[in-house]
Amino acid sequence: MRYIPIRAVVYFQALKAARLTDLPLRHKRSIWTCVARLEPMELDTIEFTPGATLDLARLAANSLRNAEQYREARDRYITSDADILGGTPVIAGTRITVYAVLGRLQDGDTVEGLVDDYPQIPREALEAAELYARAHPLRGRPSGQALAQRRLSHPHRLCACFSTSAAPRGSLKPSIPRVRTSQCIHATSAGSAHRTTQS
Repeated sequence: MRYIPIRAVVYFQALKAARLTDLPLRHKRSIWTCVARLEPMELDTIEFTPGATLDLARLAANSLRNAEQYREARDRYITSDADILGGTPVIAGTRITVYAVLGRLQDGDTVEGLVDDYPQIPREALEAAELYARAHPLRGRPSGQALAQRRLSHPHRLCACFSTSAAPRGSLKPSIPRVRTSQCIHATSAGSAHRTTQS
């Protein structure tokens, strides 16, 4: 997986802190060029156009330090192996995915609670897993939590989609890709049903 350079953290944080996100593109390019030329972990005052300067040390020092700490923890504790859960990022030495950590925290758990549950895993690994999952959200279908919220927002409607072929009567099997026709039954609280056929 490719990551943005850590210098990008300095660039974006400096623009945000100085409230310069609406700068003309030529000035933004000039700022990025100046930032990219600095030595690693070096923050200086740059002049991106005559008479206009940015004090990077004052604007972005904390963000750079936090980003560097995260990068070190990520490289040490987060791994991805095609033979482990299909390559889903996990905490090194375990089968605990970064998304499982984030899910626990979103459900109300705390990092302290996770440390108690997994005393063999360093706190820094759990924190890195949370940040990694937030920075690299899963693609594809919505999560179970999002689906549950959607159902709660429509408690009187149920949509059941199932294949019209190759399924025993009374069972609901997932649609097979080669089947082109499916049916959706929308049941309302009044007990009526509306049947639609989708191609």
